Amino acid sequence: MASFKFPKHTLLNFLLLLFALSQSFYQLSRLVAADNKLIEIVCHETDMPEVCVQCLTSDPGAETADRLGLTNIVVNCLDNHASSLESNMSNMSSVYKDRSTKKVLLGCSKRYLASKKDLLAAIVSLKSGQFDDAETLVTTTLDRHMSCLKRIKMHKEVKISSKLAYKMKIFEDLCQIADRIIERL
Repeated sequence: MASFKFPKHTLLNFLLLLFALSQSFYQLSRLVAADNKLIEIVCHETDMPEVCVQCLTSDPGAETADRLGLTNIVVNCLDNHASSLESNMSNMSSVYKDRSTKKVLLGCSKRYLASKKDLLAAIVSLKSGQFDDAETLVTTTLDRHMSCLKRIKMHKEVKISSKLAYKMKIFEDLCQIADRIIERL
């Protein structure tokens, strides 16, 4: 049977390389753990930490973001949900033949579209350090959403799926999360 003999310096170099790599992975895991700790801290300052963590961990940039960066990510989550809700409401309006039902759904669609514009402005405000302006824009977004919910509840003919109701609840939660995080900047 053949045996392999490695020169001692090759084996030593290999062991040194392994040691160096293991230290790098250890430092990287500590860094990620530290950044995940910030996510946990920021999210536990809100009333809906699970929704907050879900939003933030959906963005790979959250691991290296500071508090302001995490706030931007939450506002981006809101913007994505506003797009989805705007589209859902618009699509639902085409299903109904009743004018007043269409009007309610199209009104909601327009509110989410207006909210998207405000959320983009909120991101600009955050980046320029105008936190009060950003908070006002997010609060306006929440007000529009609540107005939409009120109109849907008042208009009995509008039937929304449990999936859409869940999306709307998450949107409301994200608005409140964003407001709470911005308050602490």
